[in-house]
Amino acid sequence: MNKLHRARLVATTATFLAVATSVIVACVGDDSPAGPATPDSDGGDAASDTGSPEPEPPDAGSKADADADAAADAGPACDKTKPFAAPVEVTELNGTPSGGARLTADMRTVYFHAGGGSAGRLYMATRASSSGPFGTPVLVPGLTTSAQDGGAAEHATIPALSPDGLTIYFQSFRSAPAPSATVNLWTATRGSAGASFGAPSLVPEINGAENTGQPFVTASGTTLYFSPRRGGSGAANVFIHRAPISAQGVVGPAEPVDELNSGTSREEAPVLTVDELTIYFARDYDVWSATRADTQSAFSGLASVPNVSDETGQDLPTWISPDECVLYLQSTRTGDSKIFVATRPK
Repeated sequence: MNKLHRARLVATTATFLAVATSVIVACVGDDSPAGPATPDSDGGDAASDTGSPEPEPPDAGSKADADADAAADAGPACDKTKPFAAPVEVTELNGTPSGGARLTADMRTVYFHAGGGSAGRLYMATRASSSGPFGTPVLVPGLTTSAQDGGAAEHATIPALSPDGLTIYFQSFRSAPAPSATVNLWTATRGSAGASFGAPSLVPEINGAENTGQPFVTASGTTLYFSPRRGGSGAANVFIHRAPISAQGVVGPAEPVDELNSGTSREEAPVLTVDELTIYFARDYDVWSATRADTQSAFSGLASVPNVSDETGQDLPTWISPDECVLYLQSTRTGDSKIFVATRPK
């Protein structure tokens, strides 16, 4: 029995398995993500009181330059010709069923969703380095009340942020204003990276009579990839689509990415590299990839990604690092949906 058939026997399989730019952290040893909190400005622990004056923090530019210099001195972070190692659980983000992890380019902030059913909410967390543990997660401001008393009206999963962090897309079955499908793509904007998002609205041109979800915005900010269901309830009717995003942030008409859609399998959860030449996606809950010569060409060379998928679970890729050395995914291999990470060796 293949993984898709097994998945159909799981009563709690979601309509779309849930897949950036502020701060994200998950809770450790708790039943649910922590409530809203104010994270430290640098995403780390407060400085110890040693009696000595604290040094002035460097400005963002000098810190970014220092990080870039250190990375250059260290050499490549991995050997991209080698396969990923087996994924490991990001335990601090998995207090409740979690997924959809999307990181900022510096890998110090993560956006993700946590909570099952109508309790699904968007959280963020930060960390002091690109590879350390994340701190306590907080609700993404503006999308959820502190009391989380909105029920399904506040439901949100699979976040996708624009490169400047000012626009967020997510999937939700919130019903106001009432859409025609159960799951739809929503969007919200804010004036600055530290501000709260405004009221969400449905994404024009994208949603239809059937479920639409799993958004991903390319690093160029010019294309929105997503996975709608079209043509009925069968697994083979979930396809990868894309739509242009204008300089004004308007999403245009969508088209299927035909070369990725077999017509006989379930293709979903698209994730692209920074150069947009490699795409990771899920086919029947296994992680696959494909490449292309330039952004105007079709993808080819479709193949399952070694070591990443697990026969006992449903696996979806959610984010790939700019250097292509770190792949985040959500998986049900241990039961509930959880966030995992796989890295390539040097």
